[in-house]
Amino acid sequence: MEYPANETSGNKIEKQLEKRMKELVQSPRFHHVLIVASTIDTNQIAGFMELGTMPAPIFTSTENNIRPERPYLANLAVDKDFRRQKTGSKLVKLAMKISAKWCFEENAAMYLAVEKENTAAVQFYDKLEFSRIIDETEKLSKDAQRKLKRKPRLYFEKKLPLEVDPYLE
Repeated sequence: MEYPANETSGNKIEKQLEKRMKELVQSPRFHHVLIVASTIDTNQIAGFMELGTMPAPIFTSTENNIRPERPYLANLAVDKDFRRQKTGSKLVKLAMKISAKWCFEENAAMYLAVEKENTAAVQFYDKLEFSRIIDETEKLSKDAQRKLKRKPRLYFEKKLPLEVDPYLE
């Protein structure tokens, strides 16, 4: 599910959140959380994100082409009134902490994908020092891209910290 940056304001973000929560109830997963950021005083929704597990987009072992389940960040949305206030960065930081608790092996990473043309999201993850690992426009032929029936994506990863600070900043 995609949430265009210009459509996540006011009641729209609440409607998107409500729709996604209903979808999640119908198909629960073992490792899956939906986190909502809200104001303390008015309880206004500032943003939300999903974190779950999926097979890694890249093989992590040359033995048997293993693609183990890894944390995936998805559907990060911040209300336009709360942008440029570190709401998105704090949500991502929280996702990293939760992901680190889910993964115990060395060099574990969290992954995410964004539409390549979503330059604001690409710049956001670049600023947070995520590494670009797959560019579908480079990896897939034009014919394969047309068959996707969606816009080409960039895939990112970020190595998880080994030590997890139990307290949020």
